[in-house]
Amino acid sequence: MLNTGADLKGRPPFVPSQEADLLQVMPWPVYRGMTERDKRAIYEYLRAIPCRGSASRCGDG
Repeated sequence: MLNTGADLKGRPPFVPSQEADLLQVMPWPVYRGMTERDKRAIYEYLRAIPCRGSASRCGDG
């Protein structure tokens, strides 16, 4: 999705829904023009955020 702005079937994200009841949390089409370096920076940032919850949920158990 990050590279194309569409899902694996080539469909754009269906947000907002036809019923206009969904909140667009991640605007995927905006990210398709990002460089690989920008995407890597986002990935590294997200990996650095500590997991909250049980050890099994966080992969520590």
